[in-house]
Amino acid sequence: MKAKTVAMIGVGGRGWGFSNLIKYYNYLGQVVAVAEPREGYRQRVAEQWNLPADRQFRTWQEFCAKPRMCDAVVIATMDRDHTGPAVDCLNKGYDVLLEKPMAPSLEECRAIEAAQRRSGAIVGVCHSLRYQKGFRKLKELVDAGAVGRVITVDHIERVAF
Repeated sequence: MKAKTVAMIGVGGRGWGFSNLIKYYNYLGQVVAVAEPREGYRQRVAEQWNLPADRQFRTWQEFCAKPRMCDAVVIATMDRDHTGPAVDCLNKGYDVLLEKPMAPSLEECRAIEAAQRRSGAIVGVCHSLRYQKGFRKLKELVDAGAVGRVITVDHIERVAF
């Protein structure tokens, strides 16, 4: 399998986590560009991947204004800011990994879907906890009937902790 080249758009907590994950599994990919308005966050990823100045962008718009420079993008911006970079990146032919939620409205989700259909690129939406060991074990126990008949589940994701 050929390693993918990736641009990071938004490198706060989740974006930084993805950058570290790609670094850990570096045989799968390499970060070649970063777009982030906060200089310290942008610089942290630039240093981690030894990115030259011409691969560091303050905004996703600056990144998208350049010729295509990689295979895929990870979009981990604020939820309300997913649609613009997703549509523009799809229009340029990038595969896209979106942090959840895909977008804040059905209309914006449909805009992303339409861009994906036009481009034929891959769009993935992260639901990372789905595959976490604890949740897999819980599913296994429920499927085996070990906890009795499940009537309802109230799951609270405590992201701040």
